[in-house]
Amino acid sequence: MPVKTRRRKLSTTVSDESYRYLLEKVKSGQASSIAEAADRALGRERRLDNRLGLARDTAAYFDNFAATTMAEENGLAEHLGLALDEVDIDG
Repeated sequence: MPVKTRRRKLSTTVSDESYRYLLEKVKSGQASSIAEAADRALGRERRLDNRLGLARDTAAYFDNFAATTMAEENGLAEHLGLALDEVDIDG
């Protein structure tokens, strides 16, 4: 028996385009309900937001590196790349 997750009631309106998108997800079998289709779409949006935040934070982190620290970081990255070249992923 599947585990039920806690759900919150949400009463709102959406554009015709958004409604058609959610309904198509249900009709195609990609979601069992409009609520599930909305949850999936919002999940993708949250993941995108997280990725953008990580990219922004990573860029800020490297922008604040001193030149010597950046040289050390680049050396570590090069060594890691060389080590990965020796890994046989098919073996």
